Amino acid sequence: MNFSKRSFTCALALLTLPCLSVSYGQDTTAPATTPAPETAAAPAPAKPKGNFKDDGAIMGLAKANANQVAKFEEELGLSDEQKGKLKTALDTYRNAIDGLKNDNGITAQDKKAKGGEAAKTLVSTVGEILTPEQKEKLGQLRKEKAEKAAAAKKAKQEEKEKQAEEKKKKKEEDKK
Repeated sequence: MNFSKRSFTCALALLTLPCLSVSYGQDTTAPATTPAPETAAAPAPAKPKGNFKDDGAIMGLAKANANQVAKFEEELGLSDEQKGKLKTALDTYRNAIDGLKNDNGITAQDKKAKGGEAAKTLVSTVGEILTPEQKEKLGQLRKEKAEKAAAAKKAKQEEKEKQAEEKKKKKEEDKK
């Protein structure tokens, strides 16, 4: 798959979002005997049918070009019927997002909420389209790409450190 460095970075970022914790700023050392508030918290909404852990990969796919979508379809071995359903789901999502971008009659907060709903719908729909084996394959591909990106990042960091060390040595030599 031919990715530019920027699109690869964006895709990787999208792929890792579901893995991040959402507990920033929360006090994790609160005592277990904290009294419950007067009003009970609303139960968490049920996940849409078909949702699975690789929703970040699906959201990356939503921004992919036709060649990237074709590569995705090939890697997972999608049938012609699945390809048609995927195209419809992606087009529906993209049209919804484009409509929100151009709608000046709603607040930014409403746009964000409606965009989030469109994203949930897309993930749910794609989750229903894929077979369990394809979902597993998607997870494997995601893991492999993440490992490859981590190795590339490590190599880049090591190269950067090596260059910094060489620069430091050169400065020391120039002082002598």
